[in-house]
Amino acid sequence: KVTIKDKINQISKQFLNSEQLTFYEVLGEEFNKIEIVISLLAVLELNKGDIVKVDQEGLFTDIQILRVKSIEEMKDFALKNLELS
Repeated sequence: KVTIKDKINQISKQFLNSEQLTFYEVLGEEFNKIEIVISLLAVLELNKGDIVKVDQEGLFTDIQILRVKSIEEMKDFALKNLELS
């Protein structure tokens, strides 16, 4: 079972290589409906915490995720705000 906190930690590792990701990159190559929901919730939590900014140019286009704070701040955010996830 993957939690939102786990997914944020996974996303933080993906950000080691780039300051910008797409939602499809966050999902990876194989995913199911639950993973889509958990990934979206993780991205929304990061956006709410001002760790990332998200943008989507049009309906049904890929969501762009831009990291605006450090990876350490992202991990700390997950630890402090998602204890019960």
